[in-house]
Amino acid sequence: MDNNIQTNNQGQQPNQQPTPQYIIVKQQSNAVGKAGFIMTLFALLFYIIPVIHYINLFLVPIAVICCLLGLFKKPRTWAIIGLILNLIMFGIFYACTSILYSLANQ
Repeated sequence: MDNNIQTNNQGQQPNQQPTPQYIIVKQQSNAVGKAGFIMTLFALLFYIIPVIHYINLFLVPIAVICCLLGLFKKPRTWAIIGLILNLIMFGIFYACTSILYSLANQ
């Protein structure tokens, strides 16, 4: 028996380093909400460019659906921002269309 080996209060020998403990934190992501936000940005870009703005007929509904689906998963930040931008774009589109329609009928 080795009586010369002393242990500290944690039961380890004095020469040994305590093993480090790592805490792994998994960050939550919401890929559907981010995709809806990115599609909203592309729709906003395509709305400004006159030649390709017809792509928005397909892109905006898909972006709204992605943002709505993204609301059911945390974090909801990108989905909420995408929906707000879609509502703003819809308001601008509706206002511009109403103005142009009223000017055309005069």
